[in-house]
Amino acid sequence: MLLWERSTSFFSAKFFLPFPFRLRREDDVRSLNKSVCLRTMSCFPIVLDSFKLLSEEKEQRKEVLMSGRGLSSIHHAFIRRKGVSSSSEIMNSYLAPPRRGGLRPSTN
Repeated sequence: MLLWERSTSFFSAKFFLPFPFRLRREDDVRSLNKSVCLRTMSCFPIVLDSFKLLSEEKEQRKEVLMSGRGLSSIHHAFIRRKGVSSSSEIMNSYLAPPRRGGLRPSTN
Protein backbone atom coordinates (compact mmCIF):
# COMPACT_ATOMS: atom_id res chain seq x y z
CA MET A 1 0.00 0.00 0.00
CA LEU A 2 2.90 2.32 0.72
CA LEU A 3 4.18 1.85 -2.84
CA TRP A 4 0.73 2.74 -4.21
CA GLU A 5 0.63 5.94 -2.13
CA ARG A 6 4.12 6.92 -3.29
CA SER A 7 3.19 6.34 -6.94
CA THR A 8 0.02 8.46 -6.63
CA SER A 9 1.93 11.32 -5.01
CA PHE A 10 4.59 11.07 -7.75
CA PHE A 11 1.98 11.28 -10.52
CA SER A 12 0.13 14.07 -8.72
CA ALA A 13 3.31 16.13 -8.59
CA LYS A 14 4.44 15.26 -12.11
CA PHE A 15 1.14 16.06 -13.80
CA PHE A 16 -0.01 18.89 -11.51
CA LEU A 17 -3.14 17.05 -10.41
CA PRO A 18 -5.49 18.85 -8.04
CA PHE A 19 -5.21 17.90 -4.36
CA PRO A 20 -6.69 15.73 -2.91
CA PHE A 21 -6.66 13.37 -5.87
CA ARG A 22 -6.76 9.60 -5.72
CA LEU A 23 -6.17 7.25 -8.61
CA ARG A 24 -8.91 4.66 -8.53
CA ARG A 25 -7.23 1.80 -10.41
CA GLU A 26 -3.85 0.75 -11.75
CA ASP A 27 -5.29 1.38 -15.23
CA ASP A 28 -5.48 5.07 -14.36
CA VAL A 29 -1.72 5.08 -13.73
CA ARG A 30 -1.13 3.45 -17.13
CA SER A 31 -3.38 6.07 -18.72
CA LEU A 32 -1.44 8.82 -17.00
CA ASN A 33 1.76 7.49 -18.49
CA LYS A 34 0.31 7.38 -22.00
CA SER A 35 -0.67 11.00 -22.43
CA VAL A 36 1.28 14.22 -22.57
CA CYS A 37 -2.03 16.08 -22.39
CA LEU A 38 -2.20 15.26 -18.67
CA ARG A 39 0.38 17.95 -17.97
CA THR A 40 -2.49 20.45 -18.00
CA MET A 41 -5.21 20.15 -15.36
CA SER A 42 -8.04 21.17 -17.66
CA CYS A 43 -7.92 18.15 -19.96
CA PHE A 44 -7.16 15.54 -17.29
CA PRO A 45 -10.70 14.14 -16.77
CA ILE A 46 -11.34 14.11 -20.53
CA VAL A 47 -8.20 12.10 -21.24
CA LEU A 48 -9.02 9.45 -18.64
CA ASP A 49 -12.57 9.19 -19.99
CA SER A 50 -11.22 8.84 -23.54
CA PHE A 51 -8.96 5.94 -22.61
CA LYS A 52 -11.82 4.23 -20.80
CA LEU A 53 -14.26 4.70 -23.69
CA LEU A 54 -11.75 3.51 -26.29
CA SER A 55 -10.96 0.32 -24.39
CA GLU A 56 -14.66 -0.41 -23.77
CA GLU A 57 -15.52 0.20 -27.43
CA LYS A 58 -12.74 -2.14 -28.59
CA GLU A 59 -13.97 -4.88 -26.22
CA GLN A 60 -17.55 -4.48 -27.47
CA ARG A 61 -16.43 -4.73 -31.10
CA LYS A 62 -14.39 -7.82 -30.25
CA GLU A 63 -17.39 -9.46 -28.55
CA VAL A 64 -19.63 -8.78 -31.56
CA LEU A 65 -17.05 -10.27 -33.91
CA MET A 66 -16.35 -13.32 -31.77
CA SER A 67 -20.05 -14.09 -31.35
CA GLY A 68 -20.59 -13.94 -35.10
CA ARG A 69 -23.16 -11.14 -34.92
CA GLY A 70 -22.41 -8.48 -37.47
CA LEU A 71 -19.61 -10.48 -39.06
CA SER A 72 -21.32 -10.68 -42.44
CA SER A 73 -21.76 -6.91 -42.73
CA ILE A 74 -18.15 -6.36 -41.67
CA HIS A 75 -17.07 -9.04 -44.15
CA HIS A 76 -18.91 -7.34 -47.01
CA ALA A 77 -17.49 -3.94 -46.10
CA PHE A 78 -13.90 -5.19 -46.13
CA ILE A 79 -14.12 -7.77 -48.91
CA ARG A 80 -14.63 -4.97 -51.44
CA ARG A 81 -11.16 -3.64 -50.69
CA LYS A 82 -8.25 -5.27 -52.49
CA GLY A 83 -6.00 -7.56 -50.50
CA VAL A 84 -8.49 -8.65 -47.85
CA SER A 85 -9.46 -12.27 -48.33
CA SER A 86 -9.79 -14.15 -45.04
CA SER A 87 -12.19 -13.66 -42.14
CA SER A 88 -9.34 -13.47 -39.63
CA GLU A 89 -7.71 -10.70 -41.66
CA ILE A 90 -11.02 -8.87 -41.74
CA MET A 91 -11.39 -9.22 -37.97
CA ASN A 92 -7.84 -8.02 -37.35
CA SER A 93 -8.36 -5.06 -39.67
CA TYR A 94 -11.56 -4.12 -37.88
CA LEU A 95 -10.01 -4.31 -34.40
CA ALA A 96 -6.79 -2.52 -35.33
CA PRO A 97 -6.54 1.26 -35.19
CA PRO A 98 -7.23 2.91 -38.56
CA ARG A 99 -4.23 3.23 -40.89
CA ARG A 100 -3.56 5.98 -43.35
CA GLY A 101 -4.21 4.89 -46.90
CA GLY A 102 -6.57 2.01 -46.08
CA LEU A 103 -5.74 -1.68 -45.95
CA ARG A 104 -2.63 -3.06 -47.57
CA PRO A 105 -2.55 -6.29 -49.59
CA SER A 106 -1.74 -9.43 -47.63
CA THR A 107 1.88 -10.61 -47.70
CA ASN A 108 1.07 -14.23 -46.78
